[in-house]
Amino acid sequence: MTKPQFREIDSSVGKTAKFLKRSSFTLLLALTAAIMIAAALIVLLTSCTAAPSARTIDAQTALQMIEDDPSAIIIDVRTQQEFGQGHIPNAVLLPNTEIEQRAAEILPYKDEKILLYCRTGRRSAEAAQKLIDMGYLRVYDFGGIVDWPYQIEIPDDRAE
Repeated sequence: MTKPQFREIDSSVGKTAKFLKRSSFTLLLALTAAIMIAAALIVLLTSCTAAPSARTIDAQTALQMIEDDPSAIIIDVRTQQEFGQGHIPNAVLLPNTEIEQRAAEILPYKDEKILLYCRTGRRSAEAAQKLIDMGYLRVYDFGGIVDWPYQIEIPDDRAE
C-alpha cells in the first residue's frame, strides 16, 4: 500500500517541478523584456531632451532682453546691402552665409546671450540652428526686421 502512495507523491512532485521550471522561464523572459523596454525608454527620453535648440521669441521679448541685458549681442544675419538699408541699433552684421566661417571671430564666447534677426525670419532660424550646432548655448531668434515695430538705425546717406 505504501508504494502507490509514493508514486502519487513522485508524480505530484514531478508535475510541480515541471510547472516551476515553466513558470521560472516565463518569469525570466518577462523580466528580460521589461528591462529591455525600460532601457529603450531611458535612451529615447535622454536623447530627446539632450538636443539643444534655439529659442524663438517675439520682438517685444527681444527688446526687453536687450534693455535688461546690455551685454546681449544682437546679430543681423542679412546681407551687407540689407544691413546698409537700416538695422536695429547696436546690431552686428554676420550674414547667414558666413556663420560657419566667422562666428568664432564675432562671437568668441559660447555662453553669451545672442539675439538673431533677418528680414522675415527664415535666415535667422537657419543661423540660430547653425550656432546651436556649433555649441552656442544661449541663442534667441526673434524673426524678421519686418516685424520689429521699434527704432531702426538708417545710415545718413539713406535717411534723405
